[in-house]
Amino acid sequence: MVHGLRLVYNRRRLYRQDGLEVMRVLSAWLAHRCSCTGVPPSLLFR
Repeated sequence: MVHGLRLVYNRRRLYRQDGLEVMRVLSAWLAHRCSCTGVPPSLLFR
């Protein structure tokens, strides 16, 4: 029982790290694209 909970917890932690990585890459890509098109990123995140 405890082992299963630990597996779920580890998996959730991995998912959270993946989510942060995805958000970081996405925000960097958006900032790069906005700088290319000339649109300020603050307009998107408002």
